[in-house]
Amino acid sequence: MMSMTESGKGVRPGEDITSRCVKLVACSDLRRDIVSILVEGKKPLSEIRDRLGVRSSTAIHALRELEKENIILQYEDRDYGLTQIGEIIARKVVDLTDTIDVLKKHEEFWLTHDLTAIPEHLLDRIGDLKDSILLKIDPLSLPHKYFTELLAKSTCIKGISPIFFEDYPKIFTVLLDRGVFVELILTEAVLERVKEEVGADYLKTKSDEGLLKIYTLDDIKIAFTVSDTFLSLGLFKPDGTYDITMDLVNENKKALQWGIDLFNWYKSRAKKKYG
Repeated sequence: MMSMTESGKGVRPGEDITSRCVKLVACSDLRRDIVSILVEGKKPLSEIRDRLGVRSSTAIHALRELEKENIILQYEDRDYGLTQIGEIIARKVVDLTDTIDVLKKHEEFWLTHDLTAIPEHLLDRIGDLKDSILLKIDPLSLPHKYFTELLAKSTCIKGISPIFFEDYPKIFTVLLDRGVFVELILTEAVLERVKEEVGADYLKTKSDEGLLKIYTLDDIKIAFTVSDTFLSLGLFKPDGTYDITMDLVNENKKALQWGIDLFNWYKSRAKKKYG
């Protein structure tokens, strides 16, 4: 049997085929699971049926619906696989599923914070933060133990902060003295506080050693750290105050790349001070 690109069928004038196909797949757990299975490659009906835990007739009905929209096709050996259109739809559906998972799992976090500090292109990739955990932090115990343990396992750290915690300069000097590369974006006010704590000479020395880079940018409404091992994301409340009681933490590779991309977006707008 032929795919849509081979047959030329299935396109309805004036209708967005991608939107229609995404809706078809996303609105059914069964169809979505079939597409997820076929992302791995061609599969026989028996394997699809067994992995879904359904009868053959139930699987066939869902397969026929997907085949009708040219999302999948059945080969001459009777195995099923995704068409080129189906591969595109699969990526979109997986992204949509991940996005819903991120937003619903930590609904309180997303509903009660200002998201305007996250650029639109990274909000579109919010599904990359799947499997994050939400830390509820006691303000009296900052910096919290979990965060410092994550820092201790890192060899490269990037961070943005418009706020100053008294213990953080000490933590970062220990990391710098250990040879960890640190790159920071701070407000001018926070940088001045850091210089008061550790000394401008120390910052210049570590910068000259190639271990430290510092940039400044005012009006930052986000605080986060991303390293080679974790991402820790904090946000402001709608009233303009930073929420020190919640941190979204993720150790997955996609989340780390999301954090690096967010850091680089801010760095492109910041002014270099050291390094």
